[in-house]
Amino acid sequence: MSVALSLHVVAVIVWVGGMVFAWAIVRPAAAPLAPLDRMRLWVRIFTRFLPLAGAMILVILATGYWMVLGPWGGLRGAPPYLHLMQAVGWVMIVVYLYLLILPWPRFRAAVAAADTAEAGRHLAGIRRLVGANSALGLLNAAVGAGGRFLAF
Repeated sequence: MSVALSLHVVAVIVWVGGMVFAWAIVRPAAAPLAPLDRMRLWVRIFTRFLPLAGAMILVILATGYWMVLGPWGGLRGAPPYLHLMQAVGWVMIVVYLYLLILPWPRFRAAVAAADTAEAGRHLAGIRRLVGANSALGLLNAAVGAGGRFLAF
């Protein structure tokens, strides 16, 4: 259980922390760059981050369900806060997959074509998705840290 929990927490830190860093730190720092330079920077960032996030999602799923199936004997034995974490986590995964399948390839293609208007439109959508997923990830981290003390 301790190895699974440790891997689970580290994977969450990498995924959620990476999103928060990109959204709250890199985005404003990159704002003064020329539009095409800024877009190319984001292509380089996402090219590295999206596969890493995907790997962390797999670790989170594997360790999360390992812990639920082990100590709690399945979802029936899991406390309510774990059900909430699971639901929020699946929403986050759907957001990640949507970003990976639709806006990301479109953004990358627009940048390759040097179409900054189209790239900017897709980047704005990605920014909203990353912001929403960051908020959901922070909520899930708070529930994970304090869920056993909540009144439900």
